[in-house]
Amino acid sequence: MKMKLFSIIVTVICVFALWPISHAIAADMPTVYIRNSGIEVISGTTVTVTLAIKDNTGIAGLQLQIGYDAQVLKLISQNNVTKGTELGLLQFVGVSADTYQNNPFKISWAGAANDSSNGDILNVEFTVLPNAKAGSSLITVDYVPTNTRTADGELANLNTVNGSVIVKGGNDDDGKGKGDGKGDGNGEGSVSSGGDVTITPPVVIAEPDPPLATFSGFAAFIQGFEDNTFRGDSLMTREQFVAILFRLKNPQFSANKSNPSFNDVAPARWSYEAIEWAKSADIITANALGNFSPAEPLTRADMAIMLVKADKLTEMAENSFNDLAGHADRDDILKAVKAGIFVGYPDGTFKPEGNTIRNEAVTALIRYLLGGEPSDEMWRNLNITFSDVSTGAWAYKYIALAVKGYTRS
Repeated sequence: MKMKLFSIIVTVICVFALWPISHAIAADMPTVYIRNSGIEVISGTTVTVTLAIKDNTGIAGLQLQIGYDAQVLKLISQNNVTKGTELGLLQFVGVSADTYQNNPFKISWAGAANDSSNGDILNVEFTVLPNAKAGSSLITVDYVPTNTRTADGELANLNTVNGSVIVKGGNDDDGKGKGDGKGDGNGEGSVSSGGDVTITPPVVIAEPDPPLATFSGFAAFIQGFEDNTFRGDSLMTREQFVAILFRLKNPQFSANKSNPSFNDVAPARWSYEAIEWAKSADIITANALGNFSPAEPLTRADMAIMLVKADKLTEMAENSFNDLAGHADRDDILKAVKAGIFVGYPDGTFKPEGNTIRNEAVTALIRYLLGGEPSDEMWRNLNITFSDVSTGAWAYKYIALAVKGYTRS
């Protein structure tokens, strides 16, 4: 008995020793995010984007990279990047004349590791280009881990959350929300509760009223990372997926910030407007505690429910899965299967409670947009060069279409 118990303990230790580090990031690590994500702007005007930090447990030498869509926004000079609220011992160092001209550009702070104050840390004033097209444009934030350390001197694994600006009155705006949908979104949007999942990109598709499968094409709606990886095995969160649907549908919607629908989604949250829209459209509902759990991983059942409710799908497939009997969301899952969004696994399971990775989310979204499986002609000539996506990968065609977009001939 003692030997058996010893073997079990050793096995458990070994399993946890092999668990990916990204899954071990503490939930209370600092989060740097774009506070006023989703702000509406007009071509030819200026817009100030504010970054903030919360849940700060103490950091020093904070460095961030800020990226933006150069076809929509222009940073005129380093003087357009200024510090936000004073954060105790954390002092704004600034951005050098040569750095601000890069995209993304790097900014930095200096200070003691025990500075645990929170608030606005950066203001970036952009000029919206006069010829900018109407639609959503991503602004990304990422940290530079080689210089950011916690109070104990260890490298900090910050959570970062991207955001976007929405151009109104663009040079092709006909009042229906047309746009080129350029930009990235693992918010998303890909919120990143573990620091390794980015917001899913903003997407704008014309004529949002008919079923999306009837469109002649769609814009690119996701990008990779700056190290030339796609990280298809990274998890997608619930709010990231809602943000995609919000921008796909591009509704004329203004959220009521005085009466949040969920206890855990405050008006200051980057995804607040998207989540409020989804609630108003009956795409999502609160749980028994009145919460939405925005940063929780998206399950396959969650994804099916949202897509079905977003387009009010009604036709159901016959149940051919061996793990759906008695499942609360069985009908919605079978409706998504009927629409060609899901096919299940080779072992006959659907895995409704399985967490959704980026590869799976991209696959479901491509099938959703096309009304089924893409043909070879749609993606064969699309070239992507992510270091972690081989041409023989099962998800290659879906990633290629998601990254490049598609125009029906």
